[in-house]
Order: sequence, then structure tokens, then C-alpha cells
Amino acid sequence: MGLIKNKHSVDENLAKLRSLVEPFEEHYDLLIPRQRRKYEELKETAIFLILYSHDWDIVFDREEPDFILKNGNKYIGLEHTRIIDYSFKSTEGRIEDLFIRAQSILAKRKSVINRLMNIDIKSDFIPKKKNTDEYIRNICEVIENYLAKNILIESNIIENIRSMPHSHTSIYPNFGAWIETPVSYSLIIDKILEKEKLVPKYMANTGYKQWLLLVLGHGGQSSFSLREYIDQKISSPFDKIFILDLTLIKLFQIK
Repeated sequence: MGLIKNKHSVDENLAKLRSLVEPFEEHYDLLIPRQRRKYEELKETAIFLILYSHDWDIVFDREEPDFILKNGNKYIGLEHTRIIDYSFKSTEGRIEDLFIRAQSILAKRKSVINRLMNIDIKSDFIPKKKNTDEYIRNICEVIENYLAKNILIESNIIENIRSMPHSHTSIYPNFGAWIETPVSYSLIIDKILEKEKLVPKYMANTGYKQWLLLVLGHGGQSSFSLREYIDQKISSPFDKIFILDLTLIKLFQIK
């Protein structure tokens, strides 16, 4: 397994990030959960390319595979997938849905315009379906008071808010600083084997070789991290396989 080192300056990386993401931003309605998840995949793929090589661009976002990449006259299909602990992800998903619905309401009221908001969630908050409407009202009230008066009112959901100007409105729940579980070699292999079944279909769809991007460390209790190098040689129909650890902001190539 090799660590890929980024040789560019911060300004160069930010400029590349914008060039990769901005052409596709208008395609996504961030108030629709599926499109919001796809937008997050786009940003993670952009981070991958920043760390891997600035010579590559995203030319098409799609399904089966997730993206088409281009370097000069060379094209590659990229399959993006996260490795997560689904026992915790279901709770995080319900909380994310609450904030998507709250953002939709705030957008109609024009309460939040062109702001990026990162909202820390209280560690003991576990949503119950019967209280959904109450939760959404509380989230809207807390955000509106914070923006209007710079006051964080009492909430059983929100611990803290960080807000800054942005090109559009995005509200993201942050699940705090958990001690991320080290990802096991067997879990990585299981995910690779799961995705390998799709390679013939992806090659038939595109005619290109396929890469696999495994993403760790997206934040929250469901997140894994990479603690140990993978020394075993991996054989796979994927032309290349990478692991992106978002907590460490490091990229590893394992095939």
C-alpha cells in the first residue's frame, strides 16, 4: 500500500477543488436527500483527485459507475463507495433528514440566504419518529434566532452553530469528535468483492477501465479510520483501488 503525497499549495488545491465541483453544482438540489448524497460523493471524488493528481478532471457524474474521469485523451470509470458502520448510520441518517427538511422550510421563509452552516449535534440526541415535526420546528427556531440575534437558544438537538458566507445555502449536521474504529482488512476486502461483481457491467456501459475509491472517516460514530498499512497484494478486476481517509486527509493506493 502506498501513500500518495500531495505536492501542491493550499491555493492550488482550492482552485482545483472549485474547478472540479462548480461545473456540477447546479445539477443538485440539496433539499433532496438522494441528490445531497450524490453531491457529497462529488466533493469526496474531487478531494481524491486533488490528492492523486491535478491532471485528472471529472467529466461526467452518473451511476454505474459513479463518475467518468479524464486525463488528456484517457478516460476512466470511477466507482465511489463509503465504508461505514450501518448500525450507527441509520440514526445519523434520520438526523440528516431532519436538517434537510428544516433547510427546505427555511429556504421558503428566506431565513437563510447564501450561508454555510455546520451544526454540532448533542451526543445524547436520538430522534423518535413521532416527534419529527417538533424536532424540525426546534431546528428552524434555533437557526433563525442564531442568525437574527446571534443567540443560541435552548435545544435538545443543537449544541453549537458555525456559520459563514457561501455561494448557496447549505446546512450540515456535525456528529462530533468520535474515536473512530480502525477499519479491518476483512471489511475492506468484503467491500472490494461486493463492488467487483459490477465491473463487467460498468465496462460494458463505458468501454473504460475501472477504478474503485473506498472512503473512510466521513465523520460521526458510524465512521472508520485507517490505522494500519495493508501489506497483502490485492488481485482485482479493478485497474486501481484507492482508500481516501477524510479524517487524516490522506490517500492510499492499495492496487
